[in-house]
Amino acid sequence: MAAFALLALVALAPFVPGLEPGALRPPRRRRP
Repeated sequence: MAAFALLALVALAPFVPGLEPGALRPPRRRRP
């Protein structure tokens, strides 16, 4: 249940005006 709620929150984050797209997800630090 908790995992589903977390996934839903992350999925809807970009659509919620109060949340920023990168607020829940850590910044991408991929070096080629």
